[in-house]
Amino acid sequence: MIYREVQFRRSRLVIDGCNLNYLLYFKSGLDENHGGEYAAYRNLIENFITALRTCEITPYVVLDGGSDVTVKRWKQSQRGLKIGSREHIKQQSEENT
Repeated sequence: MIYREVQFRRSRLVIDGCNLNYLLYFKSGLDENHGGEYAAYRNLIENFITALRTCEITPYVVLDGGSDVTVKRWKQSQRGLKIGSREHIKQQSEENT
């Protein structure tokens, strides 16, 4: 037997928030193309948490903070400055010749 039924009650549960978001929102069929259905999404979250609490499970949803876009933007802007500087130097040398 590969799987067996387990009664999981009266425990604490750590949940990956990014995966929970994906499973609850994107797998639910809610419309994500027109601004999102946030009221329906809130209901999904509340139903999920209520189901856990009914089994006396205390959920701890962990969010990793998402992607740090500031570092990415900084790197992109630095790359742009380097490219811009090269082009500027090239233009200056062409004007001087």
